[in-house]
Amino acid sequence: MRIERWVADDPAATRACYEVATAVSTADDPHGPPWSARGFRTWLEQAVEPMEMWFVPGETPGSARAWYHLDLPDLENTDRAGVNLVVHPAFRRHGAGSALLEHAARRAAENGRLVLGSDVMRGPAEAPSAGESFARRAGAVAGLVDARRVFATGRVPPERIALLRENAARAASGYSVVSWVGPTPDRYLSGLAAVFNALNDA
Repeated sequence: MRIERWVADDPAATRACYEVATAVSTADDPHGPPWSARGFRTWLEQAVEPMEMWFVPGETPGSARAWYHLDLPDLENTDRAGVNLVVHPAFRRHGAGSALLEHAARRAAENGRLVLGSDVMRGPAEAPSAGESFARRAGAVAGLVDARRVFATGRVPPERIALLRENAARAASGYSVVSWVGPTPDRYLSGLAAVFNALNDA
């Protein structure tokens, strides 16, 4: 199976990998937030730590079947690598995921990593997700388990929504929302660091 390395100056490969990510999100995480093409490209091109991305090209030019993104931390946890492995639903159980996992494990080892970790979307006990089933077959061991709740506003009476909005507005008084592209501006660095430290200690 042909596996190619993603490079930032190949917009066709970036688009093809984004389309795979979109198809997977639609199939496996329909309640999750959508990922824009721009956000996906920024995630790849402005990585915070060293990374590699490899993909299995599709049969037609400018398409892909699967890809993986390998994080290689260089400041902390330098014995570890994180892999995000994504296979288009139409090409699952055809060997692409296994080939990419083997490739990722080899690349992690070549970079001196002893542990390869990943995130997996879990399904209900009676119907494990595709990622969960794949991880089990690969011999992965579960570590931390997160829960995400979906608030279906369509089932909440309008008067309850109004009350929640009123309470939120009162609690948010004095705060503002800011955003930026690229490195954090100096004026926000200390506050952002404090938030991250609080989360890491929680």
